Amino acid sequence: MANFKKAYPNDTIVAYKFKSGGRGSFSGEKLLNVTLNDGYTLRIYKLRKSSGAHVNADEIKVKAFPFVYESRNMIDTAQRRDILNNKLTSMFPNHNVTVFIFNDSNWSRQSNNTKGITYFEKGYGSEVDVILS
Repeated sequence: MANFKKAYPNDTIVAYKFKSGGRGSFSGEKLLNVTLNDGYTLRIYKLRKSSGAHVNADEIKVKAFPFVYESRNMIDTAQRRDILNNKLTSMFPNHNVTVFIFNDSNWSRQSNNTKGITYFEKGYGSEVDVILS
């Protein structure tokens, strides 16, 4: 991740390392997608920036919670991701909204220059990660 931060110092960069799931809806460019020797997948994205101001994690969580809770029983993670992305885009019209869904809690994220970020644990269905760029 450090090399990508150096190569793109002013851009929004997000890196995910995960075992299963990893269905994402993003606006930007996939910079890297590799399967590691330990069975994890590493994906790095350069997300498109928006005109929106920074939003703290609590505010994102409050606005996203009704939609995450309402969709918690959906089995089709791609459909859930798309629904959440559409709903959250309407809640944050000045931001590019990125939603990632993971089937389990065996994932991690590193990011640089986001305008807001939060996640919901598996107690709300699959794991949901929300990023504003």
